[in-house]
Amino acid sequence: MIINQASKDYIKNLAEFIAEDYSEGTETNLYKILEDENISLFHDHYENYFDGMLVYSNNHFYIHLNLDKGNLPGTPRERFSLAHELGHLFIEEHYRGLINGDFNGHPSKFELKRDNKLEIEADQFAAYLLMPSQRFKEACKNKPFSFGLIKELGNAFKTSKLSTIIRFTDPDAGTYPLMVSFFQNQKLKWFILSNDFPYKAFKTKIGKPPPPTSVLGEYYDDSEAKYTGIERIYADDWFYTDSSQELNEQCFYSNYGYDISMIWPD
Repeated sequence: MIINQASKDYIKNLAEFIAEDYSEGTETNLYKILEDENISLFHDHYENYFDGMLVYSNNHFYIHLNLDKGNLPGTPRERFSLAHELGHLFIEEHYRGLINGDFNGHPSKFELKRDNKLEIEADQFAAYLLMPSQRFKEACKNKPFSFGLIKELGNAFKTSKLSTIIRFTDPDAGTYPLMVSFFQNQKLKWFILSNDFPYKAFKTKIGKPPPPTSVLGEYYDDSEAKYTGIERIYADDWFYTDSSQELNEQCFYSNYGYDISMIWPD
């Protein structure tokens, strides 16, 4: 599901307006927002039911975060879950739904590909609240792109590698044309391209493995070929094109059944 530009602009402006008042260096102080808004926060064990949940009861808001899903206080996972729940509070349509009881106690789970409008909007709010455009651009300024930069940004904003990568592809945040492909169990789960990325005709599709000549494809064919640095490839390794342009590919390999390929030109 794609959220229209007017809604995205509203969410961006709202989140970044709030972030400006709660900035501490590069970080946004989420606990201070909770204090000022008189919101009670609970970390507890809820098995696999949700990552976070915002509840309205007796004229008071409560946020519950699930320790069993890795939402330990102060971690990037917890910060994103908390920022997501704050999105449900601050986005007017969500707030009215909570007050009116239309979706009170709505549980939120972290998912990479969503089709629920409310959850997509809360994710967008969280990204802008944690990584406001101006602060993000300044942190990227004059720095060559690599996975090292993603880790540096994640440390600065206390955000996960994945959420930082996705934020970087947003036209108002990144400074490089970038394509990110997410593979789960060696099959393409989703991909995202910045608007200025020069190629569109992808050689694979959802549910399929990466092209065998790509860095990630070589790794899936031979686990010994696990390259973690920046590797030079040709455009036609990933795309249907006659171009002989060289691109950069760098991969992140997780221990949880997923891998990420990042591709960008010089």
